[in-house]
Amino acid sequence: MSKIAYQPRKNRRARGFTLIEILVAVTVLGIAALGGIAMIAIGIGRNNSLRTDTTSANVAQTVVEAIASVQAANDTTVNIVDCGANIISINTATAVGGLGAPVVTGAPVYPGIGPGDIDFTAGIVPQYQANYIMCAPNGVRLTYDVRWRIEPVGLPDPATGKYFAKLVTVSAQLPLTANGGGIRYSPPVTLRTVVGN
Repeated sequence: MSKIAYQPRKNRRARGFTLIEILVAVTVLGIAALGGIAMIAIGIGRNNSLRTDTTSANVAQTVVEAIASVQAANDTTVNIVDCGANIISINTATAVGGLGAPVVTGAPVYPGIGPGDIDFTAGIVPQYQANYIMCAPNGVRLTYDVRWRIEPVGLPDPATGKYFAKLVTVSAQLPLTANGGGIRYSPPVTLRTVVGN
């Protein structure tokens, strides 16, 4: 009887990768790397947008604090100074129906604006609008359009006709800017507070 030597079958997988498998793997990794690079670019762009939104909030907060420093019954003008050394007069007067910038009453006018927010598509109301200059790094100056509205809250004092509280709405927006060959839109930031006596 002859002995037959055992010869294991050759496994096709033991031969290694084929050229097509390597090309598919490289293509998949390349697409994943491009997606990662795109996400980094979007993140950098969004970081700049968030910086603008934060600065808009700071500008609006400055005006809110100036108005809130005056009691509701006092209709006076407060002055603040921006980074450009401009003196901005802020009218804090109120009347029945409210005074100041018009607000949105119906459907949103454009993205980021809802009912009760300042309507930047309406005309400017003198003494209730200012161009506020904010200093940015590297000597850059950004000019924000700031508008406010003051509405009475409750009933007036029968003796003086003055209100004990008022609702203050302030919005700040960086107007459309051209940046890197494109136009950047930054929605306005709106802050509200109630000021009392």
